[in-house]
Formats: sequence, structure tokens, C-alpha cells
Amino acid sequence: MKKKLVLYLLFPISFVACDNPAPEKKTEKIHLEKVNSNTDILAENPEIKLVGSRGFSYDFNDERFMQFYDLPVKNLHISIVDDQQHIQRLAMDLPKDKEAVNTLKTQLNKAYGQPGEDAGNDFSAFEEGDVLVWKGKDRLIAMITSKDFATAAKIEKAPKIDILFVKPEETNN
Repeated sequence: MKKKLVLYLLFPISFVACDNPAPEKKTEKIHLEKVNSNTDILAENPEIKLVGSRGFSYDFNDERFMQFYDLPVKNLHISIVDDQQHIQRLAMDLPKDKEAVNTLKTQLNKAYGQPGEDAGNDFSAFEEGDVLVWKGKDRLIAMITSKDFATAAKIEKAPKIDILFVKPEETNN
């Protein structure tokens, strides 16, 4: 009886595994830190499967293909500006791994300096958590964690990363 139950439970898993093969090479992964405002993720990566779309917003949830500084990304949400079809915002959930998230903070500090840039109202929707903001040449990167992230033994809510691609400011002569 137990053998039949195990076989019954394993049978659907074989179909799921065949439907979503893991990337064979690291180059097949989408390295989201390399994405810029001109990147067309949809056109360049036809192997990722859409979970949903709303107008100019798209959702994916295959963390085997999406990485941010080599950290698997769950539930990537892309919003695209409809005037020029450039990526405006990437929002992603990170794993509930405190050590990995702290390593990511260190990597962002190396790449962009210490967080704390004033982002105005760009990330004001995340008032329920702590928001760290790094500023790059063409982007603002926000990491949203729970208020007790530093002291909690176990992470209850997955941290989030939000990348907002900013348009170049027009210079006045």
C-alpha cells in the first residue's frame, strides 16, 4: 500500500520536471543585475513562461532562470512603459534566506556604495518594512525587508527588490 502511495505521489512530479527543464548552462540564466532600461527581457528570453500579464506588466516565477547577483529570484514582475517599451520597474521576491540576503546587501554596497540615497516617493508604498535604496547611473534599487529582519531568527516574509529605471534628466543650457 505504501509503495503504491509513493508511486502515486511521484507520478505527477515527473511531468512537472519534464515540463520545466533546469538551465543546462549558467549563461542560460537571466542575470537581472545586467538588465538596463533598453533590455527586452521578453524578446531575448523566450524560454521563460509568463504566469500572467496586465497591460504592460508581466509576471514570471521560474527562479531557475532568473538570478540577481547569483541569488535565485522568485516571482519577477516587470512593468514596461508604454511609450517606448522600455522597462520601467522590475520587482522581485527573494528567498527567505537571511544569510543570502545579507550577502546581497554586501554586493550592492560594493557596486553602488552605501544605501541611503533619497528616492523621494518612488518607494513610498513599502511603509510596512524597512527600505534600503542604492542609486546607480540609470537606476534606483530598493531592498524591502521586514522591520525585524536584523533581529528575527526566522524570516516570515520574503524580502523584495525593486529596481526602478530612471529616465535621464534633461539638461538646461
